[in-house]
Amino acid sequence: MKRKKMKARFSNYLKKKRLLVHKGESDFYHFDYTKYGEPVLMAIPDSDENGLTIQLIYTDLLKFYRATFLGNFIADQLVIGDVRVLNEPSYAPKFKKPYGKGYGTLLMDYALEEAKKRGAASVTGERVSFDEKQKNRQIQYYARFGFNIDSENMLFKKL
Repeated sequence: MKRKKMKARFSNYLKKKRLLVHKGESDFYHFDYTKYGEPVLMAIPDSDENGLTIQLIYTDLLKFYRATFLGNFIADQLVIGDVRVLNEPSYAPKFKKPYGKGYGTLLMDYALEEAKKRGAASVTGERVSFDEKQKNRQIQYYARFGFNIDSENMLFKKL
């Protein structure tokens, strides 16, 4: 019951701000919830057969923020380009850490599901971090999804 009410409030807010013009869910927009129950809007545009972009839009009811997954399909694998949750200041409310809230988890869940739909046999990528804290968060993040990380920071997961 609580989730329906939150989804309706979020939907009404988006309509008032003229950010959601569809009357119902479509193939492009999906309402979902993070692992902590926060309502988010998932945008999965139809992309070309090789590209994959997934956007997660969340709000603090003052401003909208986004997190993004970028990837490409090469042969029978999905190559992760970037999982942007901490990318720029506009991606998170001031004074609140955007990590640890389930945004990246939801993006990866959608990406892995899309990879399976498109018949990918594996998911690969490269782990890049700028400091020790980010490195540790990334290692834990990819390990939760069953990725193997080699000594050269390359990621691999068989589907």
